Amino acid sequence: MRSRNSYRVSLTRQPFLRALGFAGLLAATFAAAQPPPGAPRADSPIFVPAGSSWVEAVRESGSLGSVNEQHVTIARGEQTWQGRKVHAYEKKGVTTLREFPTWNVVARVRGTAPFESFEPPSHGWRWPIWVGKSWSEDFRFTSINAYQREQTFDVRGWWKVEAYEDIKVPAGTFKVFRMRYLDPTNEELTWWSPDLGIVVKHWRRRLVNSPWGPGMRETELVSFEIKK
Repeated sequence: MRSRNSYRVSLTRQPFLRALGFAGLLAATFAAAQPPPGAPRADSPIFVPAGSSWVEAVRESGSLGSVNEQHVTIARGEQTWQGRKVHAYEKKGVTTLREFPTWNVVARVRGTAPFESFEPPSHGWRWPIWVGKSWSEDFRFTSINAYQREQTFDVRGWWKVEAYEDIKVPAGTFKVFRMRYLDPTNEELTWWSPDLGIVVKHWRRRLVNSPWGPGMRETELVSFEIKK
């Protein structure tokens, strides 16, 4: 039996967003329609070829888990899921399905059974990206737990491309775009390499008002094999 819960969050009811300086993000979205001349930019996502793999060091605490180990991600290539063209990335028995051509997340599945879905697909980026670009996104997040109870949340999130910089991780030093995401229950930083097409570092914090409670996760790229 499924139970369905929902809530709607908004900037006006979340003063901590204003304190972090995200109240101006929506206005900035319209103010920066084009990158400055000569600024680094990425015009589109990179769908890593099937058979590629990479290893990440993962540290989790609180509601996000309690681990300090390494995880392997394998690119499974193009698939069709519920009529959508997606690219699949598998890690520890969980497959993340990213929509083509946006790279937005459609769902996460175990086998063929979804336990998380996003409508519309979200948590990709608004292409092209460049330093200073910002935007908001509205989506409905659905989570299904082990007891087949369904929870649905209407979420508004904010993104900003903060920097194009060098970052050093165990796999080496890479040029990356650093992007910040914030919604009323989560804060994330993502360092994405336009050369590899993958995230080389990621940091996530569930805030104290998350339905699952506070928690932390950090990942760093240890090694990779990208197929040609």
